[in-house]
Amino acid sequence: MFHEAFWTHDYTSGVNVLFEKLKQGIEENAQVLAFISGWMRIESRLASDLGQLARHAAPSSHRGFSRDDGAVLKQTFTSYLAETETTAILHSRVAENLENKVHNPLEKWCQGHAKRVVDCENRLKAKLAEYTRLLQHVLKQRQVYYARSRQQEDAVDVKFEPVASTIRIFRENFMHPQTPMLDSEAEAFEIAGLQYTRSQLAKLMQKLLKDVTMQEYKVPLFGPYEHVSSGANIAASTRRHLKNDSIAYSEKFGQALVDQGFLKPVAQISNKFESSHTCYYQWQDNAFSLGVVAQVTELPTDPPEPSVEKAPSEGSEKGAQTPDMITEGEEYFQQVLELDIYRCEMEVEIAGVYEYMERCETDRISAIRHALGDFALFSQRPDDHREILRRLMNSKALVDPAQDVAELAAQYRTGPLVPTVTVYQGYNGAYCQTFGVEIKHSGFLVPLLLDYLAELDVPLTAWTEPYKLEDVYKLRGQINTGKPFKLESLKHFSVEVVVGVFREFLLELPESILPFTIYDTVKALYENDVTDQHLVSALLHVSKPSLEALKHITKYMTEQYPEDLEKLAKALALYLFRPRAISAICLHDKHPQLLILELLNRGDDIFESVEDKAKVSVRNKKSAPVAAHPSSPAASRLSPPRFSTPKRDVQPNLIPLSLTPERPANDRPRSRGFNITKGLGIQGPNANPN
Repeated sequence: MFHEAFWTHDYTSGVNVLFEKLKQGIEENAQVLAFISGWMRIESRLASDLGQLARHAAPSSHRGFSRDDGAVLKQTFTSYLAETETTAILHSRVAENLENKVHNPLEKWCQGHAKRVVDCENRLKAKLAEYTRLLQHVLKQRQVYYARSRQQEDAVDVKFEPVASTIRIFRENFMHPQTPMLDSEAEAFEIAGLQYTRSQLAKLMQKLLKDVTMQEYKVPLFGPYEHVSSGANIAASTRRHLKNDSIAYSEKFGQALVDQGFLKPVAQISNKFESSHTCYYQWQDNAFSLGVVAQVTELPTDPPEPSVEKAPSEGSEKGAQTPDMITEGEEYFQQVLELDIYRCEMEVEIAGVYEYMERCETDRISAIRHALGDFALFSQRPDDHREILRRLMNSKALVDPAQDVAELAAQYRTGPLVPTVTVYQGYNGAYCQTFGVEIKHSGFLVPLLLDYLAELDVPLTAWTEPYKLEDVYKLRGQINTGKPFKLESLKHFSVEVVVGVFREFLLELPESILPFTIYDTVKALYENDVTDQHLVSALLHVSKPSLEALKHITKYMTEQYPEDLEKLAKALALYLFRPRAISAICLHDKHPQLLILELLNRGDDIFESVEDKAKVSVRNKKSAPVAAHPSSPAASRLSPPRFSTPKRDVQPNLIPLSLTPERPANDRPRSRGFNITKGLGIQGPNANPN
């Protein structure tokens, strides 16, 4: 229970919640011990007081009962004194029994339990501190690597800037002469080399504002800034919505947002945009006002995506890299691998400690239960207090350790384990891993493993029961290469481990196969009367690679387990459809399970409807009157970009006679996106001839 309940994105919060409850258990132990100890002291004091009373009240000297030796009253009083001494002895014996048979053993056990809890907490804190240190090293090394890459890219841009300026002027003024704007919708915005209509940019801005994490950022002397996001967060959101994995392009896009007034650097001297967790930018009012344009009451639909040229892979530019870039890139990659290995080891250890702490908490409750039973037995005299003893023993019988532990896990759980994977991100979008990267780069694993499992007898429990992280991570480490592998390597592992690796792959995806963006939409649908049309509209936002993976999974499950689809839907909900951040609010959501069950039962019909509607949408986009890319004929009718930088005035029928720009290259606006060595096929001094 504990190993499935106390996980968070940063790991630390879940650990803290559990150990806070375990320390509460230590305090409960102290309270029980204090109660028994107090009863013990009362019994000892009562025994002492009764003994003293019997001795002081005994007949003495020649007064009172001492003078009438044969009187019956004196004999009666003397017998009462004797019984008082006997009662004192009984209370003394109760105190001794409570001390030796209840208090002392329980106190010794509680001391050992407290030591076990503190030792485990210190062990995990040390692990988490080392993980944080390695993570900071990776982020720092990534910044160094990106800085080297930017310097090299800037150096190439400066060298070929004269040629690039002339070609750019020629393209803008002769190949696409400007014509008057037709209407307000044709108003164009140029961002990072691409032109958007107002509605296209409004929809894109709405997505960005909804996706990025905003916070209040305090600057000394200047006070708090609202609506602030880190550069790394903005760049990551840009890559997701532009479907471009290049860090360089996401930084160029962010720089364009800064240049055109949508973003404002916070506590920075320059206006440079960097994909960094330490650089912060404030969203300006015009970004929000533009995003409001895209607000609609119906289900959201994707805006026409601009034609973005995919960045080349890291390997294709090795020849253009400097030795420093290669060294920094390799160091970054090695640190990512080291962090990934350490994270897996840490998760295995945390899971092991959680299981151990669950046993310790169960034993603690059992020990207290046993001690209370002994207390009831030794603190009473059965002959005189039989009814009290019966009630105490009944109360003790109500204590159920397993139920208490389950209640603790259910009431204070922070969420299941969803690993926080740090992957290698090449400057131009290259990946070297299979786990933790987007499905479009790692989707080959889905049919590969499912086709392998289809040939084997896989029990249902392999999909519905928890798997051992240690065994799963061994196989994960062997196949986490970013490339398909030979199936022979799987034969050394049990089928449960292979299924566990597949489930781990789904958990480590940066976004679940059913995307975060439709989580709340689907939840709202199932809270009302959901229809197939609504489901199809929502599933249109699932990317093609994710849709293909989902089809493979549902087909496999329906063929292998046709009678157990409800159990599978419940077990697979976390792996296929989860929110961006798991919190107490969404722990009990049922709509992921309902949607998965719907897809398992009627997946073929739903997927066919989604594909048909997607084809219609593509045809409509192709027939749109305004093209998204500036090289299209329709783009020539657009007005000049409202926020673009001023252009040189060139007469429309004259060809420039000189390739020399009007101002030096070091005075030009920053533009790292257009690389003349690639755009014109010119061989730079470090270019790869192949």
